[in-house]
Amino acid sequence: MQRTVSADTTSQRTEYGYDSQGRLITTTRYLGLRPLETVSVYNALGNVTQRIDAAGQVVTTTYDSLNRVVNTISAEGVVVTTTYDALGRSIGTVDNLGHTTSTAYDGLGRVITSTNAAGDMTTQTYNIAGERLVQTDAEGVQTAYVYDDLGRQTHMIQNWDGTDVAQLVAAPVTIDPTTDVNLITRYTYDLQGNRLAVINARGYTATQTTYDSLNRAVMVQNALLTTTQTTVYNILGQTVVMTDANGAETHYSYDGLNRVESIFYATDNETVSYGYNVGGQKTVMTDSLGTTVYDYDDLNRLIKVTDPLSETVEYLYNDNGQREALVYPDGKVVSYTYDGDNRLATITDWSLGLFTFGYDSAGRHITTTLANGVVSLNGYDKANRLTSRTYTSAEGTLLGEYLYELDQVGNKITVTETILAPNVVREIEQFLEENGQLVLEAEAGEVTAGTAHSWESETTQTGYVGDGYLRAEPDTGTRFAENDPAASTVSYRFQIDNPNDYALWLRGSATDASSDSVYVSLEGQGTSTALTGFG
Repeated sequence: MQRTVSADTTSQRTEYGYDSQGRLITTTRYLGLRPLETVSVYNALGNVTQRIDAAGQVVTTTYDSLNRVVNTISAEGVVVTTTYDALGRSIGTVDNLGHTTSTAYDGLGRVITSTNAAGDMTTQTYNIAGERLVQTDAEGVQTAYVYDDLGRQTHMIQNWDGTDVAQLVAAPVTIDPTTDVNLITRYTYDLQGNRLAVINARGYTATQTTYDSLNRAVMVQNALLTTTQTTVYNILGQTVVMTDANGAETHYSYDGLNRVESIFYATDNETVSYGYNVGGQKTVMTDSLGTTVYDYDDLNRLIKVTDPLSETVEYLYNDNGQREALVYPDGKVVSYTYDGDNRLATITDWSLGLFTFGYDSAGRHITTTLANGVVSLNGYDKANRLTSRTYTSAEGTLLGEYLYELDQVGNKITVTETILAPNVVREIEQFLEENGQLVLEAEAGEVTAGTAHSWESETTQTGYVGDGYLRAEPDTGTRFAENDPAASTVSYRFQIDNPNDYALWLRGSATDASSDSVYVSLEGQGTSTALTGFG
């Protein structure tokens, strides 16, 4: 086997291995002294039949007699079969789970329909120049496009109803807030082809851009003709001064390698400077707070950020280069795993709380399961637009539902919210969370001295504020010390919507009601109670 070696500007080495026919079969990078190798396996015709990544995951490919890919087997064992038409174009796929996709072409080889694994079809039509004229999404909503003689898009008609396009674009702009049909966006250009203005369906110039003699944007104005941004360039075309809509100037300077060396914020009289390693990666940032340092591994991945207070955040990666852990300054670790399609599959926090993510056959994010078992479920229409989100408890009880109504253009016009039925008093599992740790739990009913207590969950119904649940916000400046049972005072504002007697238990206190200071009864809304001296 032949081998070659290359080194980048940071002297990091990559080795390449070739077979007797000169085909690349191994690529080896080094993390310290540990090699990370990817392998390619070929058939007699030179087609890659296997790819083995640095983590040992194998993707297998088979071919037909015309050397076209017919089967791909993923690392998770999903087999995708591809079919072709007489011209060798891919017209469909099907996997061993029954998911299918399809594509159709016109006589000139342009895609006219595409159907995803969820069965949602999008269609396209073209003019003689090959420019897209009409796109119809899976919901049947049409968008029409108009071009000038130079092939520049001059109009976009959203939710087009089939009315003659020439008639629509020639008609004067009218404003009818009751309709979302035939909404026309117009585009204008200068003689050099620079886009000057975008005029929305209401006839307002949404943005207007001015260019210099070198066709660089020097001023952008909004619909009120308020200048939102001006830009000054140096002789190399680099931005040296940018002024925003408030007149605040930002000045940029560059080093000899065209990297931003410093940024001066004139309004705050603040300068931020940057330093780089020989590979061009940012290693130092200095501002009024001090210096932040960035460290990288041998594969040029960011592994540590140290702030001016010497607090560090660390990043760990798997052999495929995906982040597998995040370490906070206090040592708490968040871990990540991925599925065979390299999508985020799980997150595990420092208290071993597990969060999982699910996807549908079209690759859309469908479910998120929190550490306490609460599941959020996303619903989409055929055009891949979010139309619903529901939250259910670990027991399957509906906690909340949000339904989104969209107009034909895709704008959200109404949101219907359903929350837990009113006048429901939850007997247990009413929690307050701070910084990811359960610190307070409420139980309906009185307790007496000696009553035992155990924590129901390590996480909360985060974000849910329905009847019967604690709505709470820590008072300014308060903080719960998890390992300090002698914390003198912890103050919280909270509200319980249904009058009842509740026992409030604070983490770090005794595990039974050995004294009145361990819990407190609340008879209704507005009760203010200080919990002090637990230990």
